[in-house]
Amino acid sequence: MCAISGILKVLPPEPFACLAPAVALAVSKMSAGQQHRGPDGSGEFSGGEIHLGHRRLAILDLSPAGNQPMTSRDGRWTLVFNGEIFNYRELKSFLSGPFRGESDTEVLLEACAQWGLAKTLDRVAGMFAFALWDAQARELILVRDRLGEKPLVYFWDGRQLGFASELKALAGLHDRRLNPLAVEAYLALGYVPAPLAIFENCAKLPAGHLLRCGVGGAPQVTRWWFPELASREMSMPAISTLGGETYHTTTQTTTQTTTQIPTQTTTPTTSSKRSAMLRALMGIAVAERLRADVPIALSLSGGLDSSIVAAECVRHDVRPAAFTVCFDGDTADLPYARLLAREFGLRHEVLEVQSAASEHGLNDLVQAYDEPFADSSAIGCLAVGAALQGRYKVVLNGDGGDEVFGGYRHYERILLKQWIKRAAAAAGVLDGQGASGVYVQSKALFRASERNHLLALPDGRNPGHAFSRWDTPPFPMPRSSALQRALHTDRHLHLANGLNYKTDIAMSAFGIESRAPFLDHRVIEWAQWLPDQDLVKASSTKRLLRQAYARDLPPEILNRPKHGFGAPVSQWLAGPLASLVPELLPTKLLTRRLQQGQTGQRLWTLLVFADWARHWGARW
Repeated sequence: MCAISGILKVLPPEPFACLAPAVALAVSKMSAGQQHRGPDGSGEFSGGEIHLGHRRLAILDLSPAGNQPMTSRDGRWTLVFNGEIFNYRELKSFLSGPFRGESDTEVLLEACAQWGLAKTLDRVAGMFAFALWDAQARELILVRDRLGEKPLVYFWDGRQLGFASELKALAGLHDRRLNPLAVEAYLALGYVPAPLAIFENCAKLPAGHLLRCGVGGAPQVTRWWFPELASREMSMPAISTLGGETYHTTTQTTTQTTTQIPTQTTTPTTSSKRSAMLRALMGIAVAERLRADVPIALSLSGGLDSSIVAAECVRHDVRPAAFTVCFDGDTADLPYARLLAREFGLRHEVLEVQSAASEHGLNDLVQAYDEPFADSSAIGCLAVGAALQGRYKVVLNGDGGDEVFGGYRHYERILLKQWIKRAAAAAGVLDGQGASGVYVQSKALFRASERNHLLALPDGRNPGHAFSRWDTPPFPMPRSSALQRALHTDRHLHLANGLNYKTDIAMSAFGIESRAPFLDHRVIEWAQWLPDQDLVKASSTKRLLRQAYARDLPPEILNRPKHGFGAPVSQWLAGPLASLVPELLPTKLLTRRLQQGQTGQRLWTLLVFADWARHWGARW
């Protein structure tokens, strides 16, 4: 976990030499505003029109050799990088040296210099957001990882391009005017999806995309990851060239054999073979995420996903310290987590966390999240980060297992549900047209007509149903079944823009990096071709996962129903936050009428927006 920032002067009104000191000061302020993400050091780079900043959270190669910004040996490329390249050791063996240190940053930089950006991105396995300055072409390239685990936001006004890891770092570049399209999307989803950002002239780089901007030009955003084109065949070279523990190519073989990969050359045709391949892929994903030069902890909820991560850690003869969080006295997870910790011999700690369901907790939320974010569990995530601050820099978790392998209850009997929703949409009861549109629109917090009535734009503008852009994911769907469409949508819409944003902001606020093996792109590209019966059948979810780890986990955990990570919003609004509601609502930024009489999650969504807008000085 680090922070990056920078400004590229594309069309300076006067010679850049006159502007350089002001730009350097602006980037220094941007970097300082993200110190929480990288408390271990900072660095800056100036090169004519460009100025780059970096905050470091030292995890790999703790020496000064890992400091950034970092310039390639040939002097052409300069990199600022947030995240981790998990297969950096394997990639390094194919690059020419010498290397100045042992960091994944240097491997990424020299790979770009020697192989080019496209081939490098095809080969890296990791979570990342980075800026690469090409001194020869005078071009800045911004890149974001496949699943949006690391954030990357930018500002563009036609004259300068500013970028950062968090939107708050761009506050000095814009005037805090709200983007009505982003506000409408928030009222539907409870978060702002990329490429929208809540403020005008700001945007998020979508997951799996890159941006190029040369001096004298304008930003051009394109996709670089195409999961729908991933082959149904998963051969050994296809796995290993992306960095497995058993690493084979046509030109070189290393002898690391921690994880054995089945020798079949096509997608397994039986469930037992698919189970073996799943274990191999998860083994690689976990093994690579155990690489660190600092202690690693494991978030152990006692659910299936985190238990599988624990099982894979033990299979690699690693026993990280495990912790289980009890929020506000809720001990439902505790017996299962203790059972698994005993089974695997893990040092186990219980964190008693009060989620601060009060005005103080809400204030923490709107200060940390620089866009309105209506997932109430974010308050609990912030409390976890505060409890772990200074103790661990790296935490493994089970995020993504539900979206990849079908763990949510609403996936059950989804064919029937989709038919009902299409009928409701046709009758005008729900918004949306088509299967995917109905799937997302039916879960919207406020319907399209309500969203348009809520927006109180001073000039009478109407955002024009912006949410209709987001009822399908940015990537085409590789499968046609209702279940696969729902999974695909949740992975590329909610996971990338909601869950990953929540986790990253909450943990980075306290200098902690979260690693999620289920979000390894090799796992996702393979799992998207699984037959429906491997995922969900009637009331049985994550069927292949349970089968693959049946011998590793106790039956109590294998058969445990899903326990959600929610918050008692209605109780909060009726109790500790009751006095805050009339103070913040109705907000002048939204139409008064529809703000009155709301309850539950809808009231919470409005309350968070109002408090966030007050804190950040948002205006139309």
